[in-house]
Amino acid sequence: MKPNKICKKSFIMAMALAAVFALAAVWPCASSAAGSAECSLIGTWYGDTGYSLKWLGVQTAGSTLTKGEMVLDWVRVSPSLLSVEGLYSAASLTGGRGVWEKIAKGEYKYTWYAYGMGTGPTPIYSVRVGGIARNTNMIGDVSVNPCDYILIDFTYEVFNGFVLPQDMSGETPVATITSTSVGNSPGIEIRVPLTVVTPEVLP
Repeated sequence: MKPNKICKKSFIMAMALAAVFALAAVWPCASSAAGSAECSLIGTWYGDTGYSLKWLGVQTAGSTLTKGEMVLDWVRVSPSLLSVEGLYSAASLTGGRGVWEKIAKGEYKYTWYAYGMGTGPTPIYSVRVGGIARNTNMIGDVSVNPCDYILIDFTYEVFNGFVLPQDMSGETPVATITSTSVGNSPGIEIRVPLTVVTPEVLP
């Protein structure tokens, strides 16, 4: 066999062995990561803070799987959130738009914004809501799948007139509601399950 063929054969064998050793080195780490997989906030959720606010929301991924955006469409907004005597009064609340980020295992921080609208095109007031959301395996005394249930602590702030989200930190809210001020009860989100609809077969 010619020397160049021997060198080529040795090189291919060395590369194959290197690939095997690399795979052997990575395999335990991959198995460990798969075994410690966590719940994901990404998905569609039904949210409820009791009488005051109920919603259908979607959390999406952003630049990574540990942070992203959120869109909330209201199922119910109570009159107490739309109007506070002497401060503000609106006919409707725009859908919430915001961001979320994972800060620990099963724990996320979030902020969303909305605007109280009257009959005209200009918002009567501006809303910022932020807090901590966390996966839970217990609702009351009932065990649940923590990947499908989230408890939400929140601070609901209202600002007079139209205020851009980036300017709210420099403004003083005219009203503030927290999860502890309304009965020490956090809000809850429940993951919307995947349902496959079977089309009806006509005779």
